Amino acid sequence: MTDDLTALRPSASRRLDAVTVRALDLVVDAHGDLDLWYAIGTGALEGRRTAVTRFAGRAGVDLVADHVVDDGLVAVPSSEAVALCQAYCRRERLTVRRHLEAEERRIAQGEPAPGGDRTARKARALVRSWADAQA
Repeated sequence: MTDDLTALRPSASRRLDAVTVRALDLVVDAHGDLDLWYAIGTGALEGRRTAVTRFAGRAGVDLVADHVVDDGLVAVPSSEAVALCQAYCRRERLTVRRHLEAEERRIAQGEPAPGGDRTARKARALVRSWADAQA
């Protein structure tokens, strides 16, 4: 990204630890939309406006603020991204659990754990706690 685009992004309200970042990645991956990602460098959930809107819709969340970065690109700061992913986990429990199980099978078959074994294990536990939480 250019410096111009970076300047347009919302400043991250807080930097997330490696476990939480990996947890967000797991939730976004479970959603299965390649036009949505967590950008570590900017501390924001980013993606095409349509992808962010679809994700928020499946989470049952109306995004309060659009954080437009550029034509069609939206960035949601880390604190909002965590809340959005938690809501997605509560609404899409089965989708999230199936994704976690698939990742665990891949790791059991010898694939390296993204972020390392310890971080990946803690991230999966965190995502499961989000999915098990009551609304």
